Amino acid sequence: MINRLRFLNPLLPLPTDAEQRSAARAAAVGAFLASGQIVVGIVASRLMETPAAAAMAPLTPSMLVVAAILLLAGAIQWRKPTRLIPALLIVLALAGLATTITAHFILPAEFKAAYDAPSGQLLAQRVFNRIASAAELLLFITGLRGAILLRRNARSEAASALA
Repeated sequence: MINRLRFLNPLLPLPTDAEQRSAARAAAVGAFLASGQIVVGIVASRLMETPAAAAMAPLTPSMLVVAAILLLAGAIQWRKPTRLIPALLIVLALAGLATTITAHFILPAEFKAAYDAPSGQLLAQRVFNRIASAAELLLFITGLRGAILLRRNARSEAASALA
């Protein structure tokens, strides 16, 4: 099993086309994971009966649109790996991590109360979100690396075919 996931290691070379394609598709898996993370967050906020969860309810439609866009981006990346999708997803993942880290300082008072509440469900959701975000970032970086290598190989094959 570990050998099948070796393409996730950013320090190991990816000599074969299959490994490069698998690495490029890792960004699609990350997009699917991010979409699932959004849906889990929506369901969890619906289950919590706090003022902060009620204040988040109007955001549900836009969050579902983002989840659908992530699913579409993942499907495109899986079918035809590009460099653009993983690069954009890396930027979004870094922005999300930065927002998560600074959330305590920028949240309004009613959200801070819910964020600091000693709820086991909220703590579990925070832990899940941190782990999922780190995994997504790793998958996006791996996807970008695989897509760059695939593009480089395609260019070298095209140049050698012309020569």
